[in-house]
Amino acid sequence: MDGGKDGLDFYRQLEKIVPCYLKKQKALFLEVGLHQAQDVVDIFKRRRLFKPIKTAKDFSGTDRALWIDLL
Repeated sequence: MDGGKDGLDFYRQLEKIVPCYLKKQKALFLEVGLHQAQDVVDIFKRRRLFKPIKTAKDFSGTDRALWIDLL
C-alpha cells in the first residue's frame, strides 16, 4: 500500500479496521517512520476507542514504536 502524500494512509486504514479484530486485553504494536509517531497517535485518538497510546524510543531517542489498546 502506498502511504499517500504524507506517508500515513496505511495508518488511517489500519485505524478503521483494528477495532474489528483487536479484542480487549490484547494490544497492537506498531513501528512508525521517523517523526511519524505523534501523527499516528493523533490518527488513533480521533475515534476515542483506544486507551492512551504508549510510545517507545529507538536507540537515537526518536519515538519509533507505539503500543495501542482498546478501551
